[in-house]
Amino acid sequence: MVFFLLTAALAAPGLSHPSASKSGPARSAYAVELLPHQVWPALEGQTEGLVVEAKAHEWGSPVHWGRGPDRPNYCAYRYTTGPATSPFAVYFESSDPTVGYNHIANWSGGGGVYDAAMLCSKTGQTYGLSRPVHVVQLQVNSGDGIAENRLHFVATEAKVLDGTRAVPLDPGKALIEMRKRFDRGLAKRDGEIAGRVDAGRALALRSGEDFRQSQATEQASEPTVQVLPSWDPATQQLRATFIWSHIATVHASTTEMVAVNCPPGAPCVPPRPMTTDYFWSYGAEVAATFTVDAKGRVFDAEWHEVRGVGLSAE
Repeated sequence: MVFFLLTAALAAPGLSHPSASKSGPARSAYAVELLPHQVWPALEGQTEGLVVEAKAHEWGSPVHWGRGPDRPNYCAYRYTTGPATSPFAVYFESSDPTVGYNHIANWSGGGGVYDAAMLCSKTGQTYGLSRPVHVVQLQVNSGDGIAENRLHFVATEAKVLDGTRAVPLDPGKALIEMRKRFDRGLAKRDGEIAGRVDAGRALALRSGEDFRQSQATEQASEPTVQVLPSWDPATQQLRATFIWSHIATVHASTTEMVAVNCPPGAPCVPPRPMTTDYFWSYGAEVAATFTVDAKGRVFDAEWHEVRGVGLSAE
């Protein structure tokens, strides 16, 4: 089956359906603009940052290094540090093969050879890790660090910093408060969001139904909230970017008999039906970045305007 997406802007009067393209499904533009993609800086032998469990939380779904929601079927921390880095897939030195996920024996890396596994709040007690989110100080590969553009490293020592005099905030509670502020901001923008979605939906339905007189159907979808939280050791601030998006599609299809051109005298395959699927995407997105100090006080919020996606775009 062939998939098409219509990504043109809202049509001018008299234009019932834009022409199709092969650009693929619509994606959040804010995710591309605001979230780093596979950006891993070099880490020194000792690093300070945030460990976050890769799962859906009360405050949203953290993103992975490819910008999508990070919700694997296993329990593991990711690590972020600084203002604009992708999450690292961090391993912790562990001699017990029954503890953690994906235990690796004799892993040869910087600083030595390790037995290591991915840990989370259920398995990280040896390192004092007992919550889904912690501000931490980690020793990287026995103090040797790693070069840039490396997804993995082994934490050979760990120290929890949140809840101390230096970093008294609870990062999990701070992220929940950020999410509440984000939701209140969304509520204030409900009218603008609904206008974008409704206009795009009407155009998508009209385009799908008009296209070769095919019957169009709507594809069910739910809004998503993606979050990239990180601790910046230089400023001693917790920063989180929230992206709300609702991207839906209208589907129509055509079926044609396709014949194969055969050389003279050669056996030939009879004509066969081929179905082509067309998708008209529409929706809206909005984003905001919140910054919290080491005491958990939200002192900065940067909002990005409501934008249309696909046929809802201006």
